[in-house]
Amino acid sequence: MKKRKNKDPYEVLGVNKKASNKDIKKAYHKESKKHHPDKGGSQEKQQEINEAYLILINPFKRKQYDTTGNVEDYEQKGLNIAMKIMQEAVKANPNNVKDFFINEINKGIASVKNEQKKAKDEMTKLRIFLNRLEKAPENDILTPMINQEIYHLEVRIEEGDLLLKSIKRAKAILDEYIFSKLGEEMEVYGFGNIFVQTIQTPWEQHCDGT
Repeated sequence: MKKRKNKDPYEVLGVNKKASNKDIKKAYHKESKKHHPDKGGSQEKQQEINEAYLILINPFKRKQYDTTGNVEDYEQKGLNIAMKIMQEAVKANPNNVKDFFINEINKGIASVKNEQKKAKDEMTKLRIFLNRLEKAPENDILTPMINQEIYHLEVRIEEGDLLLKSIKRAKAILDEYIFSKLGEEMEVYGFGNIFVQTIQTPWEQHCDGT
């Protein structure tokens, strides 16, 4: 599958680089309402709008984009996740390190997908409820609040997608490491938080007198 290149978030939302958060939110709601799949728009365009909003509403990501023109920070997040799993492996010192890595990665993926499912289910309920609305008062306050909640759920789902991408990157990093298994003939030397494991051959055991 060809990787989709992120477009300029300012152009996507139709705002300038001096736009305030209020301007960005207003532009997001306008474009989202215009291009939402439920209103006949495309899923790809809606995702593009969501991604643009996530960049510009986040001060760190917005500054990063303004400085470098890029916000693909899943590499760094993936590295951080891989390091955290490695540290947990050091504490647990499991017999099969590779299985430990796989288990932690799978738990992370399952957790994110579970949260996304909850958000999608809640979003579906809210939309179904709004579709039942036949009439609202002129000074309607509750409907915009429900739409705002739907928006927050959409953002959570998008953030989950980015996190899954980082977790997959962490897996790719950890896959490059090979560890021996613990056994009766293994000596473990500790250096701080890093363990170097060696297995003695029968000849080395003979020389050691064991």
